[in-house]
Amino acid sequence: MANFLDTTVDDLIENFEFLGDWEERFAYLIDLGKALPPMSDEYKCEENLVNGCQAQVWMRLELDEEGKITILADSDAFIAVSYTHL
Repeated sequence: MANFLDTTVDDLIENFEFLGDWEERFAYLIDLGKALPPMSDEYKCEENLVNGCQAQVWMRLELDEEGKITILADSDAFIAVSYTHL
């Protein structure tokens, strides 16, 4: 699999459209999550805990000097995304 961080939104949409059923899309989503680096344990704190989820979910947004937003997220659920840049 190519580096997920080099994948564009258009690439993701094309890949999801290519996959036939929800099971293939689900497996692809899991693979994408596994390809991302883990969220640092220092960010898995009460301040970043998302309330109302069945699983424990942590989310943190960071804004750099250029205005780029980094979304850090993790979960103890089977599907967990670590981070992405916008």
